[in-house]
Amino acid sequence: MVDQPNFGVLGPLLVRSADRALRVAGRKPRLLLASLLLEANQIVASDALIEVLWPARAPSSAVANLRTYVSALRGPVTAAGGRIVTHPSGYAVELAAGQLDMLLFEQLAERARAAGRTGEAAGHLRDALALWRGTPLSDLPASPVWDGRLRALVQARLAAAEELAETKLAREQYAAAVDDLRALIGEHPYREDLWQRLIVALHRGGRRAEALHAYTEIRRQLVDDLGIEPGPDLRDAHAAVLADEEPCRLGYQPPVPHQLPADVPDFTGRAADVTALTHLLSGPAPVPLPVPLPAPLPAPLSVPLSVPPSGAAGVAGPPVVAVVTGPPGIGKTALAVHCAHAVRDAYPEGQLHLSLGGTAETPAAPADLLAEALRSLGVAESALPASAHERATLYRSLLAGRPVLVLLDDAADAAQVRPLLPGSGCAVLVTSRRRITELPGAVLLELDALTPAEGGELLARIAGAARVAAEPEAARSIVAACGGLPLALRVAGARLAARPGWSLQELRRRLDDESTRLDELRAGDLEVRACVELSYRRLPHEAALTLRALGLLGPGTVPGWVADAVLDRHRSDAVVDTLVDVSLLRLVGTDPLGQPRYRLPDLVRRTARERADGEAERQALARVLGGWTSAAEHAAARLPTTLF
Repeated sequence: MVDQPNFGVLGPLLVRSADRALRVAGRKPRLLLASLLLEANQIVASDALIEVLWPARAPSSAVANLRTYVSALRGPVTAAGGRIVTHPSGYAVELAAGQLDMLLFEQLAERARAAGRTGEAAGHLRDALALWRGTPLSDLPASPVWDGRLRALVQARLAAAEELAETKLAREQYAAAVDDLRALIGEHPYREDLWQRLIVALHRGGRRAEALHAYTEIRRQLVDDLGIEPGPDLRDAHAAVLADEEPCRLGYQPPVPHQLPADVPDFTGRAADVTALTHLLSGPAPVPLPVPLPAPLPAPLSVPLSVPPSGAAGVAGPPVVAVVTGPPGIGKTALAVHCAHAVRDAYPEGQLHLSLGGTAETPAAPADLLAEALRSLGVAESALPASAHERATLYRSLLAGRPVLVLLDDAADAAQVRPLLPGSGCAVLVTSRRRITELPGAVLLELDALTPAEGGELLARIAGAARVAAEPEAARSIVAACGGLPLALRVAGARLAARPGWSLQELRRRLDDESTRLDELRAGDLEVRACVELSYRRLPHEAALTLRALGLLGPGTVPGWVADAVLDRHRSDAVVDTLVDVSLLRLVGTDPLGQPRYRLPDLVRRTARERADGEAERQALARVLGGWTSAAEHAAARLPTTLF
């Protein structure tokens, strides 16, 4: 049994020190403290606190009054072992997890999930439920600001109680499970899944007559009160008792999402990348948790929606995270979807797919993405927590220990991805134009252009193998003009497929003209120029200028100092790094002096060049040419005075 913490919100508001209750006088200071405790260790905005204290209309002195109440709270909070911290936007109470019953409850519930259905898990759940002293903050007036958090807490308590009953069932502690289930049914008398578990527990515990009576009771209740018959799962449990055998199903069956987009039928090449990625996603989690195995279940069991089943062995390691990155149009999504289909059998609990909109003007907010994921996992709209933090917590709880593959397409950055990472037992596959390396344990796979042979094969699959084979030299030129970029090759192949009367030589002639090449690489909603410009529009001013200037320098590699000349400064490493990180500039090696050299992907260079028509680019180009001239003069001056 754990000790009662010094701060409590799982019941009437509680503050104590050394087993002595501390008095917090006044309704508004108590409301203020409750608001801070519900968001412990996080900044609570002053506006939110004012809304709690003055829900109808705040006085003109609200900010000053708020400071006064905070000052009055510092004494009892410090005496109880906490600390109130002031921030420019609001206030926060800083506590260790063991000092607040809410945080300790969540910690114990998480430990129980990690332990599987074992005696250790049951102990954690009992300790977690013992922290509840009644309805959260029952001694204070309700506030709409608290609604989401309090609703999530009540759901978490119900989930823990159901999981404890499930654990007792799994460990054949039927009498104890019956007691727990009857208590839950008292709170939720129409929950058919709880009645089903009760019938099964009574039956397995040798109390067959009571199991049949329980079915009669719930059927009469449903018919008389609601005018409906029991559902199929409850009827199955009743039939199993009559036949004296185990039911086929037990409890709520959470939905299993299968959301992967269709595989690319003409996926071509990248054999090494496919092998590496599928091997990573098919393998076990790298660091399994050393927890004991649970006892085998007498029959298949499911758990309530809020607490998903642990893995088959009750063991869940950290999630496998892979990030596929590369320049626009390189085929990141095609590779990710192809590999996700190849390994989907390893994820029987489902595959989630979320489009993050990282290249859109406004990428999707993590809170909205979490809501979409939670709905896919069976959470009703009305049950969605209010804040992103609460949604992320519920999301991790639902996926804990479940073999689920999460495909996050077109991520803007690590900050957008981080809330969408499950806690354990899953795999996450991310695509992004940004080289996301900040995620712990993530493996980065950077894609390059297709080889000439792979590009020719892709063109043949789209435009027709016989047609391409009839003009091999023109096909090679088309692949070269497309820079090996899968999107460009797909557009070129689509244009040929739509024009059976064209020869490959005709398309080659059109693509040979660099000034109109991007105009030709457009078919329907596929357009190379638009794809590149999605990344360009998100660049800071200096990075955009550097990209445009580099586009004027031709297809060769350039040394790092060129960016210094473009921006007319001594060091421009940060700007170069920005372009490299978003895959618009590629580091290709170093020169004999050890200086890094860079190259623009060919069609990125063409797009950048189209935009380089201003005075700023002309001045930048003049500085670059001046730098090269100076370097050449310096080298010439160091040559011997006579060559003969």
